Amino acid sequence: MDTQTMLHDMAVRAALAQQEVLVSASAMLEVLSRQADWLLADPAACQRLMERLNSEVSGVQGLYLAAPDGRVVCASSRATVGRNVSERPYFQRALASRQPVLSDLFRGSSLLASLVLSKAERDDNQRVIAVVAAGLDLQWLSRIAAETGASAGVTVDVIDSAGTSLVRYPPSPDIVGRNFADAPLVRATVGRDEGHARVEGLDGVRRYVAFARFGGTDVRIVLGMDEAAILAPIDREILSSVLLHFSVVLAVLVIS
Repeated sequence: MDTQTMLHDMAVRAALAQQEVLVSASAMLEVLSRQADWLLADPAACQRLMERLNSEVSGVQGLYLAAPDGRVVCASSRATVGRNVSERPYFQRALASRQPVLSDLFRGSSLLASLVLSKAERDDNQRVIAVVAAGLDLQWLSRIAAETGASAGVTVDVIDSAGTSLVRYPPSPDIVGRNFADAPLVRATVGRDEGHARVEGLDGVRRYVAFARFGGTDVRIVLGMDEAAILAPIDREILSSVLLHFSVVLAVLVIS
């Protein structure tokens, strides 16, 4: 119970820590979306602005502004201009939402980042006039995971809504990037904001875990401790107590 409480508190603190990056990126998208009219009217100026922001804003890897039909008007990468992103799930979700939306793991050629935060700007009649998107560097998630899992024996997994591993601490190349939708750990955490469980981890090791959802996203951070490592000290104490009691009983018998 002590372990589960500790892991739960750590997971909640880690989930709150990610707000800093998302709030910063959301604020930038809010500013850009409010200037969508003149950015669409002056693609050259839009291009310069995207390139400057991409190099100056920490944690951002790729920016673009697209028309409602998905055609990229300007972007931090000139190779992205003119491409159509209307089929991207995150773009479609942005069109349907009035709030910024965070994608699941993204493996496109136009953005180097693995997560995309996007927001649709609407006119007075609530019609979409443009969508602004920012790729997010996963280093911020790795930093949070490393800081959270600094305690000996704690593993940290960051998992998106599809069950794909985004970050793993300690680092594990065999796990990051793979989809674990059917894994017991993912099934135990999906659809829940926070909680704890005793379940098999992504690496097959049974652990006590606690998890929390990153606010405004479907991404979850899961902290775990090896079940055997937790129970071993308890088992040693029980064994010591049993041996002590038997020794006392034996001594009493001998004396008797």
